[in-house]
Amino acid sequence: MQARYSKASPNSHARVHSLWRVRLLLLILLSAAVAGIPPLRVVGDQVITTVPTGSVTNVAVNLSSDLIYVSQHGSGTVYVIDGSSNTIANTIHVEALPWGVAVDSASNRVYVAHYDIYATMTRKGNITVIDGSSASVLNKVTVGIDPFDVAVNQNTNRIYVSDPLARKVFVVDGSTNKVITGVSVGEVYGLGANPVTNRVYAVFSCSLAVIDGSSNTVITTFSVSCPLPSNDVAVNPNTNRVYVAARYSVEVFDGSTYAHIASINPGCNTPDTIGVNPANNLVYVDCIDNQQVSIIDGSTNIVRQTIALTYSPQDVDANAATNNAYVATTSNLAVLDPPTTSSTTTTETTSAAGTSQLTVNAQLTTGANLTGVPRGPLPERNCGVERIHTNSLHPQQGAGVHHRSGRVRLVCIRLLDGQR
Repeated sequence: MQARYSKASPNSHARVHSLWRVRLLLLILLSAAVAGIPPLRVVGDQVITTVPTGSVTNVAVNLSSDLIYVSQHGSGTVYVIDGSSNTIANTIHVEALPWGVAVDSASNRVYVAHYDIYATMTRKGNITVIDGSSASVLNKVTVGIDPFDVAVNQNTNRIYVSDPLARKVFVVDGSTNKVITGVSVGEVYGLGANPVTNRVYAVFSCSLAVIDGSSNTVITTFSVSCPLPSNDVAVNPNTNRVYVAARYSVEVFDGSTYAHIASINPGCNTPDTIGVNPANNLVYVDCIDNQQVSIIDGSTNIVRQTIALTYSPQDVDANAATNNAYVATTSNLAVLDPPTTSSTTTTETTSAAGTSQLTVNAQLTTGANLTGVPRGPLPERNCGVERIHTNSLHPQQGAGVHHRSGRVRLVCIRLLDGQR
């Protein structure tokens, strides 16, 4: 035996060690399978490029036009980024202190809240309304005292604005740009809207308030992990899961029963903001002090990857049409390319009643399928992504190169007259 593995045959030692490594790996995989632990798979790549915007605070994506809007708090600027070229397409000058940004892909309107951390009770707050087609300021709406975050329900054309000083969530009619009402909540910051259920989620203190979009009333409130330094919340409308950034974790709740589903350690102690891609069921969490973005698999509530950043992240959003993700940092806008192990297709179907329904299927390497919950019917209009886009990786074209065929556009049906 000693003669067989002597210096005369050095490769034999490598073969033995390789064989043991293979056996050990198989044993680990078998143990994980028996325990019901899903196999770990890579679901995203590193930063593929950065856009030189300077320090930007918030980011929102228009999945219909593939334009990305980022606010620069200090300069009073909103940059428009072309998602196909990752370049600055337009620069929109708004009034001072732009903060929260939200996009209504159906109306092609962009809503920007102007937040002043030194505001007093005498301040008059407002939001800026931007026309996405002309990249120009369309209107200004006086809202509360110090608007912080903005959320949009594109099915009802309602815009929700949080105001921690006024302690309310204001409801704005997107067609008239008039404030409909203010819903008393508490010192509210982060907002998330689910267009499927017509529910709005508002983070305040150590609690989460659930607002009924049809009656503009608080249905219920329940406690989440304390404290909440980021006060952010995001919703996956396809799975009806609600994600809240807490001190050391991301808390997951059922949007129907409000039951607590999971506490996820994102690999950092400062989860700040959350972005959800409903098409592939991935959740992006930026860690402001750790300079990283963590990617959570929404189907397993497991962190699949952490991506190191050069600068501190301040906000994150994902494009469900292209599967790109965008991170606003203290120096630029970082662009993350789509997952390399999944091919995502969005389709639009029509129900027997003739109303548009959205179905989103994400086929992962494990063979699992995700079927989205239909969006409609809901009051006023019904929107979905029309199936004219498929995104897949072509390894022969080189690492990080993706082939994109066709286009994606948002289709809306106004339920009152049945016309698109």
